Amino acid sequence: MLVVIGGLMLGLMKSATLQQRVSTLLDTKKLLRRIETEISYKGEEFGGFVRWCGDIDICSKAAQIEGVNPLEALEKAADSALICRKEKELFSDFVRGLGRTGVQGQIGHIELYQGLFDSLLAQARDENAKKSKLYTALGLFSGITVCVLLM
Repeated sequence: MLVVIGGLMLGLMKSATLQQRVSTLLDTKKLLRRIETEISYKGEEFGGFVRWCGDIDICSKAAQIEGVNPLEALEKAADSALICRKEKELFSDFVRGLGRTGVQGQIGHIELYQGLFDSLLAQARDENAKKSKLYTALGLFSGITVCVLLM
């Protein structure tokens, strides 16, 4: 019986990873919108922004990193928060492009990456919808199969 429960738990953990990916991408989109708002309306320096957006996981992790500039801290925090390598690379490219142009150039840069993260979010949601139940069922049936083989 423990083997069945163990298999089920493995399936549920994999399913939770898919859900966490969707949640993290939603947070990333929220962060991009906030950065866009700050740049377009306040023209606030980016470092101040990282300190007060603690309700977003990436920002709260970045605020805890000391000894580096805010953009580097944000890049390091995203590396630990984002799940897929592709998302990490995309966010890293986004951060490297911030602050390199004027306000309009940065707004365009942010809008470009919002579109790219939108497509990643749609892909993650689709994957979650299709594979979440599959992983749970596979885990359960794997546990049952191992139980039957042990008998």
